[in-house]
Formats: sequence, structure tokens, C-alpha cells
Amino acid sequence: MPSFKYDHQIDLGVDNAHTRVIRLVGAGKHALELGCATGYMAKVLVERFGCTVVGIERDPDAAEQARKVCGRVIVGDIDALDFAQELGDARFDVILCADVLEHLRDPLRAVAALRAFLAPDGYVVASIPNVAHVAVVAELLEGRFPYRPLGLLDDTHLRFFTRHSIYDCFERAGFLISHLERLQVEPEATEFRTDLSRFPAEMAELMRSHEDSTTYQFVFTAYPVPSRTAIDAIGDALPGKRPLAGADSPIFGATTHHHFDVAEALFEAFLGRMKFLEAERDRQGHDLEDARSRIDLLQREAGAHVGHVRFLESEISQRGERARQEVEQLHARLADIEASVGWRVLQRLRRWRFALFPRGPRRKGSSPCQ
Repeated sequence: MPSFKYDHQIDLGVDNAHTRVIRLVGAGKHALELGCATGYMAKVLVERFGCTVVGIERDPDAAEQARKVCGRVIVGDIDALDFAQELGDARFDVILCADVLEHLRDPLRAVAALRAFLAPDGYVVASIPNVAHVAVVAELLEGRFPYRPLGLLDDTHLRFFTRHSIYDCFERAGFLISHLERLQVEPEATEFRTDLSRFPAEMAELMRSHEDSTTYQFVFTAYPVPSRTAIDAIGDALPGKRPLAGADSPIFGATTHHHFDVAEALFEAFLGRMKFLEAERDRQGHDLEDARSRIDLLQREAGAHVGHVRFLESEISQRGERARQEVEQLHARLADIEASVGWRVLQRLRRWRFALFPRGPRRKGSSPCQ
């Protein structure tokens, strides 16, 4: 049997992305798994949780292994797959994207295409690695982007996600993320074995200050935003909007109950997004206060520096004035000396000396006394 890069034994007693994804899928679901690999996750869902799974896998050998547990496996490249042709009228309770979207050239296209294949109350469960993890940031700060066989910088990753870009991708595809979890891994426990102590303390603290700095993977659920028709149906079924009749009234019908279920899921999604935006607002408000504090500190330091510069300028000016006065005093004293009788006598004696004893080579054998 060939060895496979993506083949794991899942231990439900361990807290990791696999077990969190399985928990969010739940029991008894009809699921579509994108990038099912050898079917290692489908195996747990089928054997332990009573699910049925249809898989999509591009590696024919891995797909052959997945067929042992999946009801059906489609072999194909998700980026190029015609979902309508392959899936037809099939609808799924859950569509599973566990560590797969980062391997696609166009993940937005795939996510948008999934909407058509969800059952009325269906949703997406996904896990995506976080490229903003502090371990990756540390590598970038030192000029590296080291791919690995597995992990955050898996050498087959084509796209890289942060929490913001995950929300952007799913919202543009017509989904709202209703529940998001973070799988936390400390930098020294990642495949990079990052030691932040090699950075200055202030820089290390700044690198860790972002709330997603130790998030290794995001695990989340997303619901499709209902169509205008569904929203209108919900509104029409509300008391006061349509007269209540008997038990056969639309407000008691299965269709209307479904619309209320959709509305409840949508409301959950909006609440989840609102909580995210509130947390983002609070974080940015905290960052703004920090920035203001730093500005105040810098202004005080600048004021102190300006005061010191002005003191030095004053000191230089005073010392320059004293030096000028001293020079003037020296010139005055020199003028007094040159004007004195003693200086004039001394100058006359010097002229007499040069006249009596001119400078020049002395005669050989002469002495100063001759």
C-alpha cells in the first residue's frame, strides 16, 4: 500500500482540529467532504457517528482507500470540478472543508458553489490554518518563509488565510460565519520551534499582543444567507402579517417551520458576526488608546528635549558672550601694554641689540666675548 501525505489516525480523546471538526459535524448527518484524502475523517464520522459521506479527492490512490468508508468518492480537482454535473440534485446536511481551502487556486469559487448543494438547514464546517501565527511572523521578521511538508506553511498551500480573510471569503460567497473556534499552539510547540527570546523583549511582546498570535487553526461553521424569497416568506408568516387560521395555516406548515429554522440560523450567524465586530472594535479602541498614550509620552519627551535644546542654546550663547568679553579684555590689556613706557623702552633696547649684534654666522674661532 502506498504511503499518503494526508492520512491520520484520529483520537477523539485529543483536542485538535480534527476532533473539533467532527464535533461540529455531529451525528447522523449526510455529509460532503472536500479533499477527503484516504477517508480517515469519514471513517470516524461513519463508524462512530452514524453519518454517510460523499468524498471528493484528486489523488486516485487516496480515493481508492476512501471508498472503503465513503458511500461515493468523486475523483477530481476541486478547482476544475463541475459540481453540478458530479453532484446533480444531491443535497447535504453538512459540507466539510477540513484543511482544504488553502490548497485551492480559487477557494472563493468553491465556497460559493457549495451553497447550491446544502439541504435547507445545511451548513459548512471548515478548518483553516492561520498564517498570522506569531511563529510565521517571527520567520518573516528574519527574512524567511520556510515551507514544510505539513503545518502552517505546508508546501502544497496555494492560499494563506487570516481571520479577516476567512470572513471576507465566506461573506463574499454568500455565507455568514456563526461559530468560530481557535486552536491555540504556543510558538515553541509549532513545527518552527520558535524561541521569541531571541527578539528584544518589547518586540516579542508586540508580536504576541494580537489576539490571533497563537491561533494555529480556525475551526468554524457557516450558514448560507437566505434568498430574498425565503426572507419574504418568513416575514409573511409572522403573526399580524398574515391572519392565523387553523392548524393547516402556513404558519404551522413544515415549509414555514423550515423558514423559521433558517431565520434562527441566520440570526445566530449575525450574532456571531456582531460579536466578532464588537471584539474587533474593542481591540481597535484599545490599540487607539495605546497609540494616544504613546503620542502623549512622545510629546512629553519631545517637550523635554526642546527644553534641553533651548537650555543648551542659552548656555552656548552665554558662553559665547563671556568668551567675546574675555577676548575684548585681552585686546584691551594688550593695547595697554603696548602703550606703556616699559614696552616702548623694551622695544628700543631690542632694536639696539640687533644693531650691535646682528644675526648671522659667526667667524670661526670667535667667541661671544671678542
